[in-house]
Amino acid sequence: MISIEKNYDLVVIGGGINGTSIARDAALRGLKVLLLEKDDYASGASSKTSKLIHGGLRYLEQGALTLVKESIRERNLLLKNAPHLVKPLEFLFPVYKGDKRPLWMVQLGLCLYDFLDSSSPLASHRKMSQREIHDQFPFLKTNSLRGGFLYYDAQMQDHRLVIENVLSAREHGAHLLNYTEVTGLLKEKGKIYGVCYKSSRRGLKGEVSANIIVSACGAWSNEILALDIPDATPIVRPTKGVHLVIPKLKTQTALILSTRQDGRIFFLMPWGDYSLLGTTDTDYQGDPNVVTVEDNDVNYLLTAINQYLSSNKFTKDNVIASFAGLRPLRASKQAKSHHIGREHLLKTTTSGIIYVVGGKYTTARKVAEETVDIVISRLKKSTTPCMTHKIPLYGGLEHALSHASNKEISALAEKSNITPGQLQRLFQTYGSAYPKVLDLIANTDQGNKNLCPHHPHMIAELIYAITEEQTLTLEDWFLRRTWLGYSRRCSLQCVQNIANHFAKILDWTNEQTQKEIHAYVNSHQ
Repeated sequence: MISIEKNYDLVVIGGGINGTSIARDAALRGLKVLLLEKDDYASGASSKTSKLIHGGLRYLEQGALTLVKESIRERNLLLKNAPHLVKPLEFLFPVYKGDKRPLWMVQLGLCLYDFLDSSSPLASHRKMSQREIHDQFPFLKTNSLRGGFLYYDAQMQDHRLVIENVLSAREHGAHLLNYTEVTGLLKEKGKIYGVCYKSSRRGLKGEVSANIIVSACGAWSNEILALDIPDATPIVRPTKGVHLVIPKLKTQTALILSTRQDGRIFFLMPWGDYSLLGTTDTDYQGDPNVVTVEDNDVNYLLTAINQYLSSNKFTKDNVIASFAGLRPLRASKQAKSHHIGREHLLKTTTSGIIYVVGGKYTTARKVAEETVDIVISRLKKSTTPCMTHKIPLYGGLEHALSHASNKEISALAEKSNITPGQLQRLFQTYGSAYPKVLDLIANTDQGNKNLCPHHPHMIAELIYAITEEQTLTLEDWFLRRTWLGYSRRCSLQCVQNIANHFAKILDWTNEQTQKEIHAYVNSHQ
């Protein structure tokens, strides 16, 4: 049972990548920290990304050299500190006659990218001829193709990065609760000194005081600001980004392309057994709690990719799943949202709340460092310096399994009563924390059994997700502890099977089980 105490050094509102990174950094520096998230961790934009950890090649066009350099440095740190969740990814940037970005411009940009990335563990870019592209990527049109370039960035498991920040923060003493909403702010003489909170699912309600409050609520920042200063000008301009899950092309290389419609950059990337196509970038003025994928979003992305395919073009019938998230861009008078810079802003209002606005996933660790620096300067506390650049994430520790031979892997798998493939998947998911799941397998009746015939995960993994990762709903499991909800494996029978396992672990009644099934199916099927 997670408890909430009466007083904290720091209360963080928001359990996305920024909020959980701030909680981790602050806890590592010895602060007493509470984080409150009104839904599940990463339930907003932090699990609805392009799954990329990258320097931001396209930001060079905006002259954002400092942002790109910082992003590259942070990408390289994540490759080192979370190697099980962040992997190198090869990109092809093909160039066609009449493109907004001709060959010379792309090459110049990549040369600058390599220069800013001089200490990278990744290879430098290289040029490809029309013939080489045709031979390696036969599904691409070659009419008017001038050539292209290969370069490297990285791909991530975004939802798992958030969870590992949660686990790391908790390991160092922080208290973190999902499904616990901040319902009000406590002030005295105009200054903030705490928050009111409520959790229907957890049966909690109360008040907590804190020396400092940080809002890291992404697209919901304007809602917290309205509680703080009712007539304040919005500080966040949400834009909607849509991604489609489609059948996988026969390549492990991602494509970076520009739309013929408006010249915007978009990506087609390998993603497990599928491909991920995205993203859109349109202003959003609706309820941030209700963001949907619309027909025009799907048509835009399918039109964009089909203009590059020589055959087997995609239709709506090929779309396996889709998702939409809101980027919390800084409020700006720029007419087009994709012209707004991705630099972050730390804004303190007269009440004393620190608002984290904007930024990009890749730089969340650095944003957290700067935020906690401000917190500590205001607390006037003597603490240890920031350590997140050198301390691996929860499962990121070096482990012998990283270098184990097939024979050693097979021996450990046999000893653990699972297959070598299952052991490898555990390591790729949980990193150096995988022995915790092995312990559950050893101490749980049928812990090594699959949750359902079409589901690759084992019963012990669900137990771990519920007992260690605060997994409370079917949606948490299908969309944010795994990504099975975006796959063909997620049938109604699968949902029912998993719900029955939830019921056994959490003592759900039959009525509650059916309610949970109904809620998930209505929202995501």
